[in-house]
Amino acid sequence: MCKPLNLFILLIFVNIFALQAQCSFEAQFINNYDGDTFYAYVEYPANSKRYDFVRKKVKCRLYQCDTYELNSKNENEKQLAIAAKYFTNAKLSKGKFRITYIGKDFFGRWLVMVHLEDGTSLKDLLEKKGYLTNRFLNYNHKKKIKPHVSDY
Repeated sequence: MCKPLNLFILLIFVNIFALQAQCSFEAQFINNYDGDTFYAYVEYPANSKRYDFVRKKVKCRLYQCDTYELNSKNENEKQLAIAAKYFTNAKLSKGKFRITYIGKDFFGRWLVMVHLEDGTSLKDLLEKKGYLTNRFLNYNHKKKIKPHVSDY
């Protein structure tokens, strides 16, 4: 008998989970380990009050992005890894940027998509420069992502 009410409640819960899965925040670059892993300060709402924000240092990993490893034994790959690290550092240290939080990986890093001030995607820029590897580790496939994490 209360089907409209049940539908309304269901829609509310769907919207809440959709917001939790992908939240966008302004971030400030601290430093980076390599081309796809970096530290940033992120400001996000502490609770439901929009005016109360928390500033937190977080370790981020670019979502669906894999650059060459700095400890590679292949000298060509090592040079690409160093170039990717400096490229990421140069792009993120220019100022504030936006990250879209996807979830956390197995190591507790935030999986994020990064958009620079002009709206371009850092992943797209790394891809155009040829800094991404062909061996992409899909965190969703390996079930290492926590998709609806409520604690940022």
